[in-house]
Amino acid sequence: MVMDKDQEALVKDLIKRGTAHLNAGWQGGGFNTGIQEAEELLDDIAKHPHVFVLGCIMDRQVRAEHA
Repeated sequence: MVMDKDQEALVKDLIKRGTAHLNAGWQGGGFNTGIQEAEELLDDIAKHPHVFVLGCIMDRQVRAEHA
């Protein structure tokens, strides 16, 4: 695939931004449940990575059949 200069610049910028986010590490999900214990559980992705996914599914009210 041949890219023009604008596309090349965009790809480089996206890679730069993605790398910066990756190197920054986990900053928390930014959930606002109003329940401190729930937010701590959702943000503890190292111990409970599946809880983040479940939180996203529940936040979007995905039906169990689709989840």
